[in-house]
Amino acid sequence: MSVRVTYRKPTAALRVPFRCSLDLTYRCNNACHHCWLRLPANAPEQKQELSLDEIRRIADEARALGVREWDISGGEPMLRPDFAEIFDYLTSRSRSYTLRTNGTLITPEIARLLKRPGAKWISVYGATAEVHDRITHSPGSFEQLMRGFALLKEAGAAFTVQLFPMRDNWHQWPQMIELARSLSPSWRIGASWLHLSASRNACRNEEIRRQRLDPADVIALDPPSLDDDEPRECDCRFSDDRLFAACIAARDEFHVDPYGGMSFCSVIKDPSLRYDLRHGTVREAWEKFIPSLSDNVCGSARYRDGCGGCELRADCRWCASYAWLEHGDFSARVDYLCGLARATRRFRENWRTHHRRFYRVADMTIQVDSDLPFTDTTFGGAVRKFAVDGPGPDTVKIRHHFSLEGLALDDLGELVRAEGPWRIFRKNGAWIYRCGDDRVLYRIAVFNADHTRARIYHNGEDVWHQGGQNSLSLLVTDQIFLARLLADRQGCLLHAAGVILHGKGFLFVGHSGAGKTTVTRLLEGHAEILCDDRNILRRQPDGFRVHGTWSHGESPLVSASHAPLGAILFLQQSTENRLVPITDRKEILRRLLPCVVRSLVAGDWWPKTLDTLQTIAHEARCYEMKFDKSGRIVPLLCEL
Repeated sequence: MSVRVTYRKPTAALRVPFRCSLDLTYRCNNACHHCWLRLPANAPEQKQELSLDEIRRIADEARALGVREWDISGGEPMLRPDFAEIFDYLTSRSRSYTLRTNGTLITPEIARLLKRPGAKWISVYGATAEVHDRITHSPGSFEQLMRGFALLKEAGAAFTVQLFPMRDNWHQWPQMIELARSLSPSWRIGASWLHLSASRNACRNEEIRRQRLDPADVIALDPPSLDDDEPRECDCRFSDDRLFAACIAARDEFHVDPYGGMSFCSVIKDPSLRYDLRHGTVREAWEKFIPSLSDNVCGSARYRDGCGGCELRADCRWCASYAWLEHGDFSARVDYLCGLARATRRFRENWRTHHRRFYRVADMTIQVDSDLPFTDTTFGGAVRKFAVDGPGPDTVKIRHHFSLEGLALDDLGELVRAEGPWRIFRKNGAWIYRCGDDRVLYRIAVFNADHTRARIYHNGEDVWHQGGQNSLSLLVTDQIFLARLLADRQGCLLHAAGVILHGKGFLFVGHSGAGKTTVTRLLEGHAEILCDDRNILRRQPDGFRVHGTWSHGESPLVSASHAPLGAILFLQQSTENRLVPITDRKEILRRLLPCVVRSLVAGDWWPKTLDTLQTIAHEARCYEMKFDKSGRIVPLLCEL
């Protein structure tokens, strides 16, 4: 399929490119038959590859546009005799880089150069020389790879082991993981399914097909995204039949092949969709050529009647570039991806049934996802009273993982607070909570800036299996995120017992020992108990409302109900029973402040919470409640 390209004025504002992926060569000293790009090490295409000066010129133009990150790959990039010079030029003035290599050509000099901070992904194709060398078709490649790892370790260069699963090594997959763990604390899974070759070589493509795993195995290795707001490696959700429009609009990176061809994606191999940088500039390619492709590649009737209208489309990894590699037709169906889509649909349905729950508190819905399935006893009875069937307009998302493996524990960011078992860090806008002591690290919680998204990593599965949890986050207390969320919603979490009496919400404020549980027991049978220890006060359009929580004290009675605020009562145990109005707003604020459940993070939490407390002090009816344990205070409360 040929595509005629004409420049058109972009319909949306141009994005700044932050990242460039650059393939230095497609030649390789290995001959892996699963590879979709490989050329022999001495292939004549070597003469067509960009020179060092051309790469420098492209790099300078890319930097002028905003590129600060480089993804350096091949083929095997170290086959180039000028690799060290290219690597140094690209990375010495960049924010970060990723280097992809098979690791067999690492020398002591290169290993020392790779000490430069950045990601080094070293490919492994088997747990033993027999399997690895059979896949690479290069005897001795496993031994050379192990030597490369040793040189990197000797030089003190950190690296990530990248495992590639396929049929010829699938029987060794557990051993490959163990090997990766023994080589580096950082390892990852490479491509879980294989593209066909752009060479159109029938024999090569048949070999690639033979190496593809069963769809169920691919899904197990590379689970699909579970939420629309999760970042996707490739976004091909189309609003019309312009097959690349959405992808181009979302891109902040571009790709340059070994011969100076530039496009928006490394998988694009149709020559008509690549811009020749030898006869133009990076700026012209980014600002004119690539935007023009949005309107120039449209799906045919084959697409509209097939993938474009398929009921599995939302679960499919289909992309027009994959269709071109498979069939030479941007609109064609890829049968293998159809199988993956069906497996994805089953995975998501199973996840929603067994791995996701929803809870609602103070008009906020907490979506809890877990890598381990829920049971009827995962959370205690108090938490279960807040369960709801699905998300709401204000949904917070928590995801539980049960391993610390792969986390960069030595690079959590800037330490901003240390309190008890907590060490709190700030990194790239995220809040990172480290919970543990000098002997054991229990968990790492990573929240986004406003605490509406979290991933919590636990050191093992025991905390989940023991059941009866009274915290959705499985942290010491859910105040970690609730206090921060409420600050943005004109609310606060208070050390207070809460009840609903005659349709009004009453808060009995005081710290431990003030008598909060005693009051709720006196009111049993007269009022609906919200919680005896911590409750939420949140401003709504009709005024402040009292909301219960599951964070109870001695009494297990809790309720997910809420009601308009009737009064705030500051507890004072006494030999008499009476209610003393407090009208001094400064005095009310002075009494409220110590009883606010505080967020552990700094920043804008405190000013927002203080504004809410001042509003409460000016609007709420407040009393000092003197009481004993006789119950004679109850009629006085009913009169309120």
